Amino acid sequence: IIANNNISQINNTNSNPYWGIGIGVAGANYSDAFPDGQVAQDFVIEGNIISGARQGIHVEAAKNFTIQNNTLSEISNLYSPNSGLETAGIVTYGTAQFTIDNNTIYRQDNGRGIFINPGAVSGQYVGLPTNFTVNGNTMNDLSTLSGFDWSTTGTVNITNNTGGSMNVTGGPSGMTVANNVWTSPFD
Repeated sequence: IIANNNISQINNTNSNPYWGIGIGVAGANYSDAFPDGQVAQDFVIEGNIISGARQGIHVEAAKNFTIQNNTLSEISNLYSPNSGLETAGIVTYGTAQFTIDNNTIYRQDNGRGIFINPGAVSGQYVGLPTNFTVNGNTMNDLSTLSGFDWSTTGTVNITNNTGGSMNVTGGPSGMTVANNVWTSPFD
């Protein structure tokens, strides 16, 4: 459990990729099967306050986890410029069986509230996001819930989120999108 921390002003002048909380196996040998020996697993990130970062929470090559009740603000591309990181409050790459629940995200500039992506090895997308729930998150009205630009697999529930918009391209056949209040159109 990573809980109740106050993390602020992650401003790297050397342009390296730093984030508020990072968990997982960066550059892992992703697999759609998510073998236990190659992923971080069974953890909770909750109740943290993170401000002044390019990415608030970054999870890579992981499964069976929950990100809940965190507050992320000042998520800006002004932090760690040229790092190669997307600007987003919560980011996942190559993850499975997870829940992103009841977080509040205030982002700035041109970024996303929540960004969910597959992993990548040698330029090929692998480790597709699988079996997850994104529920009850609040994003400021300029933020987006995004990242479904590649196919995901399994059951996906996106419910009761407020603010921003959502962009889905090539989403899974088992996707439920319900009771969200978007301030921008659903794409």
